[in-house]
Amino acid sequence: MAFRPSPFLCERHMKLTAIINTHSGSVPDNGVELFRAEMDAHGWPCSVISDAPDSLSESLERCREEDCDAFVVWGGDGTVSSVMQALGPDGPPVLPLPGGTMNMLHQRVHGGIADWQTCLVEAVLRRRPEIIPAVRVNDKLVFIGAMIGRLTGLAKARETIRDGDLASLPETLDLQDNLDLTSSIKLSYDGEDGPGRDSATALGVFVTEDKRKPEFGIDLVTSDPQNLSELVSIGFQALTKRLSETPGVSVRAVQSGRADFADTDSLPGTLDGEPVNFSGGLTFEYVPRAARVLGAGLS
Repeated sequence: MAFRPSPFLCERHMKLTAIINTHSGSVPDNGVELFRAEMDAHGWPCSVISDAPDSLSESLERCREEDCDAFVVWGGDGTVSSVMQALGPDGPPVLPLPGGTMNMLHQRVHGGIADWQTCLVEAVLRRRPEIIPAVRVNDKLVFIGAMIGRLTGLAKARETIRDGDLASLPETLDLQDNLDLTSSIKLSYDGEDGPGRDSATALGVFVTEDKRKPEFGIDLVTSDPQNLSELVSIGFQALTKRLSETPGVSVRAVQSGRADFADTDSLPGTLDGEPVNFSGGLTFEYVPRAARVLGAGLS
């Protein structure tokens, strides 16, 4: 059933439905009780329809039946992404509360990161639902982006550095796999400057920061070093800099494309930070209207 927006923008109280994943990275075991207490303190009506990951699919079915103004999702990127994909751009808005390890989607929606109480209260009081874009990678939507290729492992190493755990950096970095020139990615894409082809050792497909961009909203990031020394240099610079600012890395605005693997059947990668293995290549396409969200406006 299509979502019919209520006049909640003008009402004092919103009717909220919450999905709380207490098995997520940073959601406490008593998360349901804490959430209910927070809602009671503000006098906001809310129902909780799930608090376990194994019942998420059942909860998503109930999402479509719930008559509410917005869905609060307290969990990690995977839980939030699943709900956003299930409800789509025409369903009730999703209000994500940071409860994972990386919380990338939460930062995208709220414009920054804060504790779950701040995100909840500010978003409810602000009451400004908006549509955000995504990239369809094969048959899955990603709201931040995907990385493909050996250098994908550097993303995990970058988090190790930020956490200050330098002792485990050699194990995390895994130079033998991450700094491997043998696997080549062959690209074809529809870019802002016209169709193009390229080859790369590592590939990034990221959703544009401009949430209202109608087309060419994919930042296609590629790296194709010619020797091991060049790859090592790019790899270590990418640990501390934005990829778009790293020498040896190219960034293009594209609408869609395809990546084929030249000399291997599969390559490691990530989808919104979650590790995956891509087999036989992949396709990607910009989706300007992917989900409806309710953000706290922290930026």
